[in-house]
Amino acid sequence: MLFTAVISFFSYLFPTALSSGFISNLCLKYGESILVSIRCCERLTEKLQKAKCDVEFLRCCLIYNLMPNFINIRLWKPGVRRSEQYKSFQRNCLIREFECRQKQARKLEKQVSAILIELEKQVSAILIELEKHLSSIDYLNVKKFCHDSASRIHTKVMKTHQKKLEELNRGPIGQNYEEMKLKLIHNISSYTLSKVEERLLCRGWDFCIENKIS
Repeated sequence: MLFTAVISFFSYLFPTALSSGFISNLCLKYGESILVSIRCCERLTEKLQKAKCDVEFLRCCLIYNLMPNFINIRLWKPGVRRSEQYKSFQRNCLIREFECRQKQARKLEKQVSAILIELEKQVSAILIELEKHLSSIDYLNVKKFCHDSASRIHTKVMKTHQKKLEELNRGPIGQNYEEMKLKLIHNISSYTLSKVEERLLCRGWDFCIENKIS
């Protein structure tokens, strides 16, 4: 929370810091080596975000018992696909894929963390003769640059995954979390509340029954 506030503050003070020429300016100020580290961090951060989105997609498939297209196997006898043995095999494959993507995400998290630590050391060493607050601003802006890049990947991939899930389910999946932000009741289960049920829950214990039948 504090880090986000600091980032917002510096972005307000220096609105052009994260412009299209931001990375080029850093390269001119600190040399090619810093550019290599920043780009490597950016790529890994994007890859990590993609892996996390994939893990979430597979988790939803397991929860709703949906089989993505890459799990389907072409068979000589199409009727076999309706058998319990085939469905069980599909689910086992999906679980294995989920576990592999989780391991990959954890590995990428460690790599990104290591690069950020090394980047901080490089910036500190290069900026030893410059004003201290300048190195802080540049470092925070680099982290914001990577964060914004990852956010774009997250938005794009999650939108694609949501569409795939709805196609597999032949209808909406769960709740619309954007619409839930201003609501009193946050339903995180797979069951979708009707408007009447949600209205009753929002009233708490002091609710009244509408259209009571005597």
